[in-house]
Amino acid sequence: MDLTDEIYMKEVQNGRLEAMAVLFDRYQVRMYNYFFKLSFDASQSEDLTQQLFIRALHYRNSFRPEQGHVKTWLYRMAVNLHIDHMKRQAKYRMTVMPLDDVHGEVVEMTTSNFTEAVGFVTHHFGNNLD
Repeated sequence: MDLTDEIYMKEVQNGRLEAMAVLFDRYQVRMYNYFFKLSFDASQSEDLTQQLFIRALHYRNSFRPEQGHVKTWLYRMAVNLHIDHMKRQAKYRMTVMPLDDVHGEVVEMTTSNFTEAVGFVTHHFGNNLD
């Protein structure tokens, strides 16, 4: 007979962290699919799934069985994790219009190519941008 998720979560809360492995096995595919439906990015979905279970361990004492099931708690945490992830991405992303684009196409620029853009601007305008 399989024990309920809530019993395993109680074990985790009592310090038997290896019980989280059972919950991981039960929910990792669901959580991965949830993140993948939001991002269509396999690597990001894997990372967020891993972060979710790390977060679940960290906040294990916030689970209250009288407030809902482990599944609901994990999905709520997944929603919050995805929101946090999107906020972090938005901080490092900006939209610019390239100076040499006569059609006005909008290009997404991230921190990974920011140095290249700075080089472009200083090459065409010099270091004095006042």
